[in-house]
Amino acid sequence: TAVDVVIVGPGKAATTTARFKLGGTAGAVLNPSGTATLVLDGLELVGENSPARAGALCSAAGGAATLTVRDCSIHSSGGFGIDSTGCVLRAERDIITDNHGGISLAGNSNYTVQNNLIVANPSTNSAGVVFASTSTGTFRFNTVAGNVAGAVAGGISCGSAVRPIEDSIVVGNTPVGGSQFDGACMLANVVTGADTFANAVQLTPAFVSATNFHLAGPANAANVACCVDKASSTNPPTVDVDNTRRPKGAGYDIGAHEVE
Repeated sequence: TAVDVVIVGPGKAATTTARFKLGGTAGAVLNPSGTATLVLDGLELVGENSPARAGALCSAAGGAATLTVRDCSIHSSGGFGIDSTGCVLRAERDIITDNHGGISLAGNSNYTVQNNLIVANPSTNSAGVVFASTSTGTFRFNTVAGNVAGAVAGGISCGSAVRPIEDSIVVGNTPVGGSQFDGACMLANVVTGADTFANAVQLTPAFVSATNFHLAGPANAANVACCVDKASSTNPPTVDVDNTRRPKGAGYDIGAHEVE
């Protein structure tokens, strides 16, 4: 039986947010046996620490579930911020921070992940973004920064299948063997700082602060060199992580944030 649910809040930047948390489980759970759709828009999502649960969880064993997480703040979860297994996931304009990992795409997940800040997620064994080799989709215009993962690469783990990463910033995550990446990541116009991974754009962006991962102003020399007007994707999104228009200059900016 199809069950379609849409939950809309005032937005992640609202003075008073709509917090969604279920004690003892994930912030939001979709676990269908058939086809179902869940849209979480403009909410604050918080999972449990003990036991460890995700901020938003979609598990579609035997089903064909669709989870959309848009314009949400996802934080302080003992599991991943977003955990998708076998679902169709669309994550856009989210700030995913201070979870035990950013996004996990397991099983046969099909995904569109764009315009997200996936930042400062501490973990002992998980990258900021983890792809299963059987997942497929689009990952572009994201900023993955400041994620800590102990003994594994803290940026993006792509598994054994080729996984395109496009027009994104991946910088300041825990490196292993000189790289924030693990597996068969295929980088296209990805700004990485001093990273040895194949096709990395070895330039370092300037953020607003150590805790604010928006790009500093468009006149900042480092950002002009690496990111401002430098994106190359076809049919790029028309807004950024803050829902402000893209582009604002001669071209589209790399990463989740389009600077003024």
